[in-house]
Amino acid sequence: LKIDNILFKDGKINSDLLDKIACERADSFPDKGISSGQLRRFFKELKDSYNRLWNREDYKDLYPLIKMIKSQAYYAYNRKKIKKIFADFITGLIDSINEDVKTFEVVTMHFEAVVGFMYGKGKVSKWNW
Repeated sequence: LKIDNILFKDGKINSDLLDKIACERADSFPDKGISSGQLRRFFKELKDSYNRLWNREDYKDLYPLIKMIKSQAYYAYNRKKIKKIFADFITGLIDSINEDVKTFEVVTMHFEAVVGFMYGKGKVSKWNW
């Protein structure tokens, strides 16, 4: 589920990633298919790294930590905290990020849009299952 080939359109952020594609991604998850705690956990990981950029932290130092989110997704899957479809989604997002900070920024915005659609479409439960 990598999106690296569609991050940019005509040299600008592909606006479909924040609307149409994000909505389609949210639709691909089962209803109440992830707990709000687990969804917030992964969103927080990505968003915290994104916020560290604004505090002038060097992206080259953050990049390996961002890539490590993949292992956290599969650990959560193995512990039955998230479903495989969500672990694969997170892995695809992280795989789409390269050493260019712009890819990280776009992927983070895309994930934020997907999260919003997931809550709006009832894909998030209040409890762990």
